[in-house]
Formats: sequence, structure tokens, C-alpha cells
Amino acid sequence: MEKYKIKSDEEMKPVKFGKFCEMVYEKQKKSYGEVSADETRKRIKHIYQESQKLLSRKEERNLLLVGKVQSGKTSNLEMFTAFAFDNGYNLLIIYGGYDDTLLNQTNTRFKETFEIPISDSLDSPHPAFFSTSKHGSKVDFEYLDDSVIQDMVENNKPIIITAMKRPKALANINSFLKRLKLKNVKTFIIDDEGDQASLNTAKDKENFEESSATYKAICTMKDLLGNPLYLSVTATPQANIFSPTISKLNPLDIKLIDAGNGYCGSAVYHLGDPDLITEIDDFEDEVDGSKMPESMKYAINYYLIAAAIMDEKGIGGADILIHSAREVAIHRRICSFIQTYIDELKNAIKLEQKLDIDNFLKELEFVFYTEFSKTIQKQYNIAALRERIFKVVNKTFVIMKNNPGNASTLPLEQYKPYKIFVGGDLLQRGVTFKNLVVTYFTRWAKSGNMDTTLQRARWFGYREKFIDLCKIFTTNEIQREFTNLADIEIDLWDQFEGIQNGELQIENIIIPAQDSILRPTRSNVATFAKVEFARRWTKQQLGIFDKNTVDKNNKIIREFISNNKFIESNIARTDKESSCSYALVKTADVKKLMDALAQSIFLMQPFSLNAHIIEHLLASQKEIPIILMKGNRERKFDSSNRINNIHQGPDKSEISARKYMGDTEVVIDKDKINIQIHYIVPKKEGAVRAEIGQYMFAIFTPGKQSYYVRGKL
Repeated sequence: MEKYKIKSDEEMKPVKFGKFCEMVYEKQKKSYGEVSADETRKRIKHIYQESQKLLSRKEERNLLLVGKVQSGKTSNLEMFTAFAFDNGYNLLIIYGGYDDTLLNQTNTRFKETFEIPISDSLDSPHPAFFSTSKHGSKVDFEYLDDSVIQDMVENNKPIIITAMKRPKALANINSFLKRLKLKNVKTFIIDDEGDQASLNTAKDKENFEESSATYKAICTMKDLLGNPLYLSVTATPQANIFSPTISKLNPLDIKLIDAGNGYCGSAVYHLGDPDLITEIDDFEDEVDGSKMPESMKYAINYYLIAAAIMDEKGIGGADILIHSAREVAIHRRICSFIQTYIDELKNAIKLEQKLDIDNFLKELEFVFYTEFSKTIQKQYNIAALRERIFKVVNKTFVIMKNNPGNASTLPLEQYKPYKIFVGGDLLQRGVTFKNLVVTYFTRWAKSGNMDTTLQRARWFGYREKFIDLCKIFTTNEIQREFTNLADIEIDLWDQFEGIQNGELQIENIIIPAQDSILRPTRSNVATFAKVEFARRWTKQQLGIFDKNTVDKNNKIIREFISNNKFIESNIARTDKESSCSYALVKTADVKKLMDALAQSIFLMQPFSLNAHIIEHLLASQKEIPIILMKGNRERKFDSSNRINNIHQGPDKSEISARKYMGDTEVVIDKDKINIQIHYIVPKKEGAVRAEIGQYMFAIFTPGKQSYYVRGKL
């Protein structure tokens, strides 16, 4: 499947691949491999060409770039910058984050990529670099004046200015820009995390002067620069696409930044392997002031084993995130509990306290045989890992990652191989944890926003080389919401592809709403309304754990299957492999099946909630496509017998690489009701229950769903 309708080079203005592109390409080839570097260069060349079309528009020249959470968007921005510098642009302004952590992360990346030395000169081949990061009592770009800028322009020396996304920092740059004549200066702006802080929180104010300070400073900067190319970059664009029509930051176009090979995102963690998530009870994350929650200790013990195996694999270092609350006081308490536990282990190892060590190793053995896959258990011996585990314990540091904790725990963070991070806001949006293997995530509100919640998923990233060790410890409620968000993300990306291909307009984007308690984004920056339609997929939610009932149902369904002729199909696959088999069954026979299973399946939620819709649609069809999905699938069930998710997601996050588009795409006739039958082997409380393997149902209805739409009704 092609991602874009790409015009040939002859149809578009030629793009130069010069020294900066070559520099960035060589670095990316070394870091990510030649295939990945080639894909990035090809993708960004096209996006750069498309961006230049906006320069002929009178409207605000805003391009929204959408990637996945922690998918390497910065490397794409570096390549875009290289193309821009090689093709006539000579001033880049980057909004590099809302705090020093994110700004410094941006500064470091761009300085390293473009080989910017500490001491620069006018005739050096590197871009000049300035930032609102403070040096002494002034910010360094305040030393610039017209003559210095023009000398740089005449010497073909591009300029990069990075700024924290706060009113004071942006106002300083605007004051600087007002002093310039900007002769022969061609500028573009990159707004990293462009859905955060940039948008107008006074969206309903018609008077521009009453706009929120950051938004007003950005708009002023764009005016001073004569309506430059403005790239807003984010993985969670809900606020951008639902911002009011009067916003000067509304995108004219959207382009996707596909994740590279090895990326593990929402489809992997929340629609894929169920063993990547361990469910904990809602109350287990409570910190009552006397001791560390048992589930937290359990997660840390898992981390110590996983880190030791990573060391065995030759992966240097490992991280675990403890994200349980926003309040700093709770962070301190958690840090204290964890530090005490780690210190006790270090002391027991140092003093060779046999009883304490034996008890510790017994706890680790239980975690190992309960949580790790059979493959890992065969490959590694927990007893043989003893010394590596001791090594990890002795080199483990507890780091409180929030502003008040910086002074005592953050210094020399980069030199600490094994880190337990505790915190709230600074453990989310934009912050990268290279070797994150375990996440303990229990921070949750009864209401919230899709974009903010998805940004907290720091476990997404390029973790394929150790995905078999990754684990999320969280509650059933949070697990379900992230599954919903994974489905929503796939739906949104399909719509963005439609925009890229000219099949859909930005103002027509809708966001599925029916399964999530979350709003799409913050109501103070976006205008949206909820519209109710019939559901598209209704999936069985409750399993049956009475063996007699399961056996009775299985017999009924197998007899139904044997009475109909099923045809193999590869629908939803891009290769020749079979995805399912199907039969067109008389509606009367389907009703008989549903009646026979009514008490145990079809009179239960959610089928009972949509019974009138299903009944109406059945009555309008003479035949029903019945789809037998391939294979026996192992699925987790919670204490209330609720299945995590009956559907399997796409096999790859990158659309062009997919061989299987996912169960939701296995529909024989999208204008009719379709019924999928899955054979599910339950896994409950860590035990596989093969004796109650059972058929479960998903019903596709051709109606629409519940959606959020832009604007007010």
C-alpha cells in the first residue's frame, strides 16, 4: 500500500541534496541503519516538497506533522532542517519544550547532529546555534545584531535558535527579531510538541489582545517573520485538529511521520501480546505512609531480573518508571520506600546475610516463573543469574524526576546504569528513556483527555531487541483505556492517510468516542462535540467459566459450523496467507444459533445494549456473512471474567510494512452485518484454562459509532 500519492521529481520543484543532508544522512545511517536512513530521507524529501506548496497560500502556512509517541520524530525534524538549509532557508527557530529538560534535550540533539562546536566562527561550515537557555545573566542571542546576522547570511551560514515555549522566552526572541531588517533571511519554525502550550487557552475571545500569552507571542513572531512556514509536530494532534477556526495555528495540511523498524507502540503493547501487561488491583498502588505496596515491590523485583538478563544480552543499563501520582509529597514517600528496599538488598549482599539473600532469591524465583515467558525461562536459569542480579542491585539508583527532586537525585543521571525513576509530569510528554523495560503505572483520574493520557505511555519506543522482557504493571481500568486508545489511534491514522491522499478534509476528522471515558483533548483550547451513532463493532466482553455451559455452547457452535460450507479467505492481508474462512448463512439459521446461545452470550452486555440495532439489521438481510477467525487465541480475563480485547491489531505499526491489517478489517461485506467467531483460550490469574476454551463473538454493524467532531452542535 502506498503511503502517499507522490508526484515524480519532474512534476515538482527540484530539491537539492547538499552538505547538510549528507551530514544528517550519514549520522542516521550509522545510528539507525541504511534502510531506516533511506526511508527517512525519502519521506522527508516528499514532505519538504509538499511544504513548499504552502508558500503560495495567503493563509497561515501551517503544516501539522504527526508521528507516534517516542517514534523518533526528532530524527525526521533533523532531516527536514537539513533539506531546508540545503535549499535556501537560513534561519530556524525551534520551540523545544515547555521546560528545561525538553529544551536541553533538543539542544543536545541538534548540536550533535549538525556538529556544532563549543567555539564557532563565521567561516566554519556548521550552523550557528543560539538558545534561550541562560548563560550568566543574559541569553546568548541577545548579542546578535543586524551586521552579524547579515554576515552569516552572506557566508551561507544557517542559524538555529531554540526557545523554551514560555511567554518570556518567546518575547525575548520577538524583541530580537524587531531589531532585524531580515534582508535575504528565509525562516521556518518548528514547534515541537505543538499541541502543548502553543494553542490559545482564551479561544473564545474574539479580540486577539485577549489571547493567552504563549499563543499571542507565537502569532506575533509569525507576523514579524512575514508568515513563514510553521511546522507543528506532535504524536497527539487532537487539540490541533479541533482548535477553533479563528486560530492562527490551524493546520493547512497534515503529513504523517511513520515509525521506523523496531518501533513498539500501542498496537504492540495494547493490541498484541497480552503477557506484556500484568494487572494489579486498584488499591495496590496506595501509599499509606507505612510501607511500599506489595505490587510495587513485585514490579521492582521483576525489573531486577529483566535488567540482569539485559546485561547478559549485552544491553548496557535498564530503567523502570514508577508513575503513580502527580503530587510531589507522594513521590518523596515512594522514593523513600524504594531506597530503603534497595539499600537493604545492597547491605545483605555486602554482608553476605544468607537468610535475607535466600528470601530475596525465593521472591525472585516466584516472579521469574510467574511473569516471564516460557521462552525466557528456557533460555535463562534464574539461579545462574544470581551474580548479575547482585550486580544490578549494587548499581541501581533511585531518581525522583520532578523539579523539587532535581538537586538531590538528578546530577550525573546519564552515568547511572540502572535507574528507578519516580515522578509525575516529568515522566511523560517528550522525555525519552532509552532502556525502559518496566513501567509501574497507576496514575489515573476518573475523567481526562486522550492526548494527555497517550503521552504518558513512555513505554512506547524502539524496544524490539528486548520487547520479550518489557512489562507494564497497571490496573484493569487503565489497561482497558489504553486498548481503547490504541484502536482510536489506528482509526485516526487511517483518516490522516485519507488527507494525504486527497480523500478527506481536516475539518471532517472525527474521533471515536464510544468505548472511552476520556475526552479527546482540553476544552479550553479546542471546540468539539459528541455525536452518537450506532456502533461499528460490538465485541463479546464476558467469558464463560462454567465448564458445562462452555461444553454445551461449543457443541452448538461446532454443529452450526459443520452445517455450512466455509471458504478460505485472505481478506485484510497483503500476502497470500489465510486470515479466515467464511460462509454466507441464511438469516433464519443465524437467528436460531443466537437464540440457542442467548442466555449465556447474546442477552448479556454489550449485545443486549444493541439488540434492537442487531435485530433491525438482521431483518433487512437474507444472508449473514459468518467469519471463522484463524487459530486458537490465548486471551487474558480479569477477576470479573472480562476479556481484555477479543480483537488482534495489525501486525506492524508502519502501514506499508503490514501483512495483516488487523481483525477489525476482516469484514466480508461492509454494507451488511457480519459476525466473527473466535476460538479463545482463557488465561486468568496467570493460569491458562485450556479446558474451557470457547467460541466468542464480534458483530460488525454497517452503521456508524459515537464520535467527537469539530465545532459546536
